[in-house]
Amino acid sequence: MSELAAALVAALGSMSELRKDKKANVPTKSGGSYSYSYTDIASVLGYVRPILAEHGIAVMQPATCDGQHVSVSTVFIHRSGETKELPPLSMPCGRTPQEVGSAITYARRYSLLSALGLATEDDDGEAASKAARAPAKNAAAAPNPSQRQPSGGTLSDAQMRRLRALYGSIGIRNASEQKRISALILGLPTLDTHSTLTVEQASKIIDQLQAVEDGYVEPVLDETGSVVGFTDAQPPTNLLGEDGAS
Repeated sequence: MSELAAALVAALGSMSELRKDKKANVPTKSGGSYSYSYTDIASVLGYVRPILAEHGIAVMQPATCDGQHVSVSTVFIHRSGETKELPPLSMPCGRTPQEVGSAITYARRYSLLSALGLATEDDDGEAASKAARAPAKNAAAAPNPSQRQPSGGTLSDAQMRRLRALYGSIGIRNASEQKRISALILGLPTLDTHSTLTVEQASKIIDQLQAVEDGYVEPVLDETGSVVGFTDAQPPTNLLGEDGAS
């Protein structure tokens, strides 16, 4: 596989991070809305295909569905005939054709990014979303005042950057509101500062915000527009690329 390996090394040397060039506006069940930026599969393919082609490489992404999960493999084919297939990425496929299509497109995007070692701007390995599962609902009930922050090492600089980026991406830029929502996610009565969060607490907040950004969870808003909880949501239709579920 020496020719394919050499070609991939050369191609990857010409690639850099991708910009989040698409914006989604998602209505919530309570009548409000939120927005976030993302990079769709069409943008990813539009960027990597010409570079791979220059080095004699084509990419294919076969998908299968067993009724509960979709699985997407990424396969690199070199003009020499050498091929390399990476292990499949699986995730829940939902119940409707639209949900299946969104899951396939989402898996294609992240399988390809992972295979090429690429990141969209603001992505960080320490804050990788748990996209292979639909996150559980956060109850909208009032937090239990008896709950306290657990001990442990404080969050990393990368986690702090990711928290800030995710809050900005979903349109929550007020620092006090960010801390209030973080406390809500953790089940704490209040949060004075993000800098005292443990690694585990930061990961929990990041996972929830990533799920909102990806469209798997939507905020529940009260009559004033404040976030009071989260609920499962169908992924927005514009997560589909131009080629839909293909």
